Amino acid sequence: MIAQALDLLAFAVIGALIGALYFGRLWLSIRALPRLNHPMLWLLAGTFARLGLVLAAFLLVSQGQWARLVACLAGLAAVGLHVHAKARRRR
Repeated sequence: MIAQALDLLAFAVIGALIGALYFGRLWLSIRALPRLNHPMLWLLAGTFARLGLVLAAFLLVSQGQWARLVACLAGLAAVGLHVHAKARRRR
């Protein structure tokens, strides 16, 4: 029982790391938009690239087990909530 909980916690941490990469790359993309010739094209391409990498990483990590996938999603959501709260405080 404890081993299974630790296993899911490890996958939540992996999901949080993937989320940190996702939101970090999003931040870099948004900062670069004013310097680009076609910002909407780059934003759209970056969105599909980030989503594709997250989906591929989740499928690779979860190995078809839904509990691992849910734990990864929970980690990603936790990072997303943290980034959102931090952005609101800055405004």
